Amino acid sequence: MYPLCFEPEGKVSLADVMAVMRNRFEGTEFAPDETGRTDIRVIGTDTALSVHVAQVYPSLPADRCCVTWESTGPCVYGVFVPMSNAATSVSKPYGRNQPAEDKGIFDTQRYPYYAFKELNTLCVEPDSCTVYGAPVRAYWQKVEKKLIKNMATLLEDTKELEQNEAAARITDCCNRAQTQAFADAKSLLNDVRWYKSQNSNTLKNGRNPETGEVLDELKEVAPLEVTLSAKGYKL
Repeated sequence: MYPLCFEPEGKVSLADVMAVMRNRFEGTEFAPDETGRTDIRVIGTDTALSVHVAQVYPSLPADRCCVTWESTGPCVYGVFVPMSNAATSVSKPYGRNQPAEDKGIFDTQRYPYYAFKELNTLCVEPDSCTVYGAPVRAYWQKVEKKLIKNMATLLEDTKELEQNEAAARITDCCNRAQTQAFADAKSLLNDVRWYKSQNSNTLKNGRNPETGEVLDELKEVAPLEVTLSAKGYKL
């Protein structure tokens, strides 16, 4: 049993909480990605349908004081995007419902959940978390850093606005962030698929570049290079 509530030793940032939700016990004997263990239930599970972090601004009016940061699908190699309680809608991709008759259709082009789910699945295995997962996670953390700063600025800028005007601005900014995140997820998924296919070979040993002789050493696969830029996430 664990305590439900406790007081931290120091200040905890939003990024800290997001990191906890992704934690897979890295660097310990319980890390499945490093040890290959299959009997450990980590915090950052790759089977999550969605993960939420609620952030409350006590100094803001009640109609705009809460931001729910949502990772649709697993957050391990996904991204937390803002959804404000002031917003009157979500973006079209994030609000899209899959019809019941389409059950079993894994559509990564229309539904964010499927794109993020597959991205996590391809990145999470022991032989993938460093080559593919680490670059993907590093990019999403850059995006989150930008979004966290942007949301704080946006809420401060709209603090004195009339409710409807504030809601319109906040809705627009949150929806653009969600739409951009989905577009980036599809781009990253394409890159990981391609790069992983390029490196798919049962012959893992390296070769002498001059003679072609098979060596005892395994080939070293360079990490995926992410070319996306977080600069596109603007207020």
